[in-house]
Amino acid sequence: MKINNKQLVELFGVLTVVLSLLFLAYEVNQSNRIAIASMEYEIRNNFTTLNELGMTDTAWAELYVNMKDPDYQLTAVDRFKISKFMARLTNIWYATTEAYNNDLVSETTFNGYVRDDIRSTVFSRPVMHDYWYEYMAEYPSAENTAPFRYLRQYLEEYKSLRMAED
Repeated sequence: MKINNKQLVELFGVLTVVLSLLFLAYEVNQSNRIAIASMEYEIRNNFTTLNELGMTDTAWAELYVNMKDPDYQLTAVDRFKISKFMARLTNIWYATTEAYNNDLVSETTFNGYVRDDIRSTVFSRPVMHDYWYEYMAEYPSAENTAPFRYLRQYLEEYKSLRMAED
């Protein structure tokens, strides 16, 4: 079989298109990996900021420790700080949930930074429980979101465990 110049040019054109598509696929894959890494970094950075607050602000650190005591009597300033802390947490949880829903974070990240963090917050900070219920009532349109579903689930689980202990 003899290949003429026209066929050779067409073959070269097809190869060029195929190589261009392969390169484009590689670039899209790289862009997706960068977006995922950036999102994971942002989530961790938000939690790092909260952790640093506890290391640099003694009053906040004391309040955070006192939140473990279900009988701790909160001041108006304490309640204000807690409400801002709750808003920060839910913003992180919502952002992580949205990133997960759009395949920008893994299931492991979602479970660790949403499910596990909500459970840890509920079980380790009982003084916040009433405020979580109030907070959720303020945002009825978010009732069926993952963060609020997990909050309700873990608040009820905590309550059931405490009732069983009594």
